[in-house]
Parts: sequence; C-alpha cells; structure tokens
Amino acid sequence: IRFIMKKLITISMLIFFACINAQNKEIFEEKTIVSSFCWIKHNNDSNQYFFDGNILNYPIQIFINTTIGYLAENKCNNVLKIDEDKPFFGYINKQYVEFNNIENIETSVPSTLYCRKKGDFSYIVIHLEGISYSKNYTNNYIFIYLEKGIIKRKKIITVYSQFLSDKQIKHYMRNGLK
Repeated sequence: IRFIMKKLITISMLIFFACINAQNKEIFEEKTIVSSFCWIKHNNDSNQYFFDGNILNYPIQIFINTTIGYLAENKCNNVLKIDEDKPFFGYINKQYVEFNNIENIETSVPSTLYCRKKGDFSYIVIHLEGISYSKNYTNNYIFIYLEKGIIKRKKIITVYSQFLSDKQIKHYMRNGLK
C-alpha cells in the first residue's frame, strides 16, 4: 500500500507540474488576411477595407480608410460601423482602438495578423502593407499588448521599403515593444 501511495503522489505531482507548465506555454500564430477582408467604396477617391475574424480566440474587427482601389474579391454587406474621417479603427477583443497617426495609411491594406500568447499576456500585431508602384513604400505594424484580455499598450512601428521579419516581430513581442 505504501508503494501505491508513493506512486499516486508522484503521478499527482507530475500532473500538477504539467498543468502549471501548460499554462505558461507560449503560443504564436500568424494569419494572412489579405484575401479575407471586404471593401466598401465611399466615393471616387476613397475606399474602406473591413476585416472581421479572430486570432487565438481574440475577436478582431478592423476598418481602414484608404485610396487603394478594389483589391478584395468581397464587397462588404451589412457592415455596422463606417467612419470615413478616421484612418484606422476597430475592435480588438471587443475593445475599441483607434489610430490617427499612421504614416501613408491611405496607400495601405491589411495584410497579416500575428499573435503571441503566454499565460495572461498577449500581443496582437496587425501588418498594414503599403502598396506602391515605386520602390518606396511604407509598412506599418500595429502592436497591441493585452493583459488578461484588456488592452494595456499600443504602438506603431513604421518600416520604409522593407518588411519586419517574423524574428523581428517576435523580438518586439518578447521585449515589451522595445
């Protein structure tokens, strides 16, 4: 009986530590959204792109006002919120976010979502890809830090005529947007 009790205690401890380790496990997901958004034409000069989806169970709705024309197959139907005066706004985990100071957003489209989750802490990155006929284009990366699902910090990183690598994106996520 003593031997069985020792085994049960050992197995219980292993399960306990496995559960603790599983809670602290880091999860990273990347999702290409360039073909998942829809568009609304406002007038001859402006369009709005809309994405409604999720990444690692965080619901995301993004609205981007741009001069880039028809790039999406889908025309938006039944979009509830349209604000032509705001360049970028949306809802991340059902919390409103807005950015008014994104460089060259009028020539950008949503491209990729990245998410890193570890315990109660998460980062969501929205890549806005610059579209240009020249070699000069602007890529914006919107970093959003969540703690227990609540948005705590936001930051925009702008890169000219190049892209951030997955390694660089993960670096910003691991180092608190530094």
